[in-house]
Amino acid sequence: MQIGTHEVDFEPPDLITIRVKGDVLEGDADLLCTFCERCCEGLVRNFVIADLTQLGVFPSGVRKRLALRMRELPNEGTVVIGASFTARILMQCLIQAMQLAMRRQATTVFVDDEAAARTWIAKRRAHFAVQEAKVLEAKG
Repeated sequence: MQIGTHEVDFEPPDLITIRVKGDVLEGDADLLCTFCERCCEGLVRNFVIADLTQLGVFPSGVRKRLALRMRELPNEGTVVIGASFTARILMQCLIQAMQLAMRRQATTVFVDDEAAARTWIAKRRAHFAVQEAKVLEAKG
């Protein structure tokens, strides 16, 4: 799906991919949040791959808006691809703001390519599957 110049997609069961291309405008942020909220309806958790290799301007007001709306999502991990030093700092600030608002920690990692991002998410899914199996076994 296209949001402004950016591409977003939902890959069942729980993955949102975001390819940022150029500046992130306020309207883009609102549409992105709405897209993510709809994708996460009924999910226990979700993961995000954010490709920032083509990131333009990302104003502080837009980052704040994203943090406030995205805090309600069941995010358990964000993998950022191709972030410059500045983009890493901006993403860390955004994610810290979201975590403060949601009062829990979601892991964020920075990788070089999509293959590494998908590998990390597969490992996190496996981790949660093991944890859930232990809980079911204990109840059993």
